[in-house]
Amino acid sequence: MSKIEISNDTRIIRHRTPARLSHWLLVICFFMTMFTGVAFFFPDFAWLTEILGTPQLARAIHPFTGILMFFAFIYLGYLYWDHNIPGEERYSLGKRDVGSLRGNEHAIC
Repeated sequence: MSKIEISNDTRIIRHRTPARLSHWLLVICFFMTMFTGVAFFFPDFAWLTEILGTPQLARAIHPFTGILMFFAFIYLGYLYWDHNIPGEERYSLGKRDVGSLRGNEHAIC
C-alpha cells in the first residue's frame, strides 16, 4: 500500500500556530502549577518540589506559572471569541428542534 501524498493545497489547518503555542504553554504551565501546588497542599507529596530543584524555587515558580496560564487563557479567548457567537444557522437549528421535542420528528427534515 502506498503512502498518500498531501500537498499544501489540500492540507487542512485546524488551528494556527499562535493557538497551538498558547495551548502548549497552557499545558506546561498547568502541570508545573499542579505539581508545585499539590506539593504545597499535601505534605506527603513534598518530593514533587524536588523536580524543580528546591522547594524555594518551586514556591517562586508556582505563582508565575499561574499568571502565565491566566494570560494564555485570555489570549486563546481572544483568538477564538468569534467562534462562540451564535450565528443565524444556529438559531434555525434550534427552531427545528422544537418540533422534535413535541414529538414530530418529521419537522426536522
